[in-house]
Amino acid sequence: VTVTVFAKPIIDVAADTAVCQESPIQLGNTTVEADVIYEWTGPDVIENPANANSLAFPTSTGAYVLTASRGNGVCIVTDTVDVQITPIDIDI
Repeated sequence: VTVTVFAKPIIDVAADTAVCQESPIQLGNTTVEADVIYEWTGPDVIENPANANSLAFPTSTGAYVLTASRGNGVCIVTDTVDVQITPIDIDI
């Protein structure tokens, strides 16, 4: 019998923040591991969902979730960045 043990991926996401609408935000601060698959999900445009440190261009408040998996999905970890949109008042 062969038993394979996989270490949990290590991820580091940005702190919860507030930004102006469509201002870019770097979602992750993760040191990329070669045998880990990364996927970002969220309410708005994510530049490259498979990049652990991708940029997002939020247009609405919401949570961005990074999922990292190793060993064909045997070891999965997630973390979340909550992004609030700061409205800009412009008088014309």
